[in-house]
Amino acid sequence: MVKFVAFVDKHDALRGFNLTDMLKQKLFAEVDPHKKTFLSIKDWMNAFQTFTQDEHLMVELKNFLQVQFANSESAFFFF
Repeated sequence: MVKFVAFVDKHDALRGFNLTDMLKQKLFAEVDPHKKTFLSIKDWMNAFQTFTQDEHLMVELKNFLQVQFANSESAFFFF
């Protein structure tokens, strides 16, 4: 857990999330499903293998549009 937090802090990997220590612990527990208190490369790959940057950008764009506009029609007319 200590190395995980150090990695996250060093690389600012969770910028914008403003996680408390408790939330960092919960995140680590999700990535460490066997509760062995360390992460293997297999744990890391299983946790993040489905992540793609293009897909993530689309999710962020959709979330941004949902927050900024009341409905899809107002977003359409804005653009």
